[in-house]
Amino acid sequence: PSDDFLKNEKPYKESFRQALETSYEGFVVDESIYDEQRAQNYLQQMLEDKLFRRDVTQPFGLGTKCAKTYVTRCCLGERGTTYKYLGLRMFAHPWDNTEIQKLGAKMTQRTQQHLKELSELRAQRNAPATRGISNFDICLINRMEAYDDLKPEPTLGNTKTSVSWHADSSLEHYSAIAVYQTLIP
Repeated sequence: PSDDFLKNEKPYKESFRQALETSYEGFVVDESIYDEQRAQNYLQQMLEDKLFRRDVTQPFGLGTKCAKTYVTRCCLGERGTTYKYLGLRMFAHPWDNTEIQKLGAKMTQRTQQHLKELSELRAQRNAPATRGISNFDICLINRMEAYDDLKPEPTLGNTKTSVSWHADSSLEHYSAIAVYQTLIP
């Protein structure tokens, strides 16, 4: 629930607002545009179709010890699209006519509108127009199950996690990224 997010909690509320205004131009928090039950049903179907897999990575860099990931992953997207993390390249399962592709189209439309509004605001103060990427052409889904040795989630600390908030260093300025987080009972 959005009320649990720290942006709405004292003493963080004012500092969150200031950070957005001064350091994260173009950052937008959109409430969900997707039905939660449809999302859960689709994730369950993907699990039954065995689209998720566990990866083996070198989390501390090349030449270091290999480790199996806590999460299982599935990459969906336009045909031929890939995603790379920790030296591992993932090839997307084609998402032709899937719920995830439909959601990606909705998010692309929303992002195009947000970028247009941001460019208009920047034009009012004679700042250069934004040139962000608004297309959602790939979706990486991390699926986490409960394990005893998971670390506390650092933002709220009320759950345990194996994938926490992190940056994607390959993003261009004003490009879009979406996060959907759900807990598996």
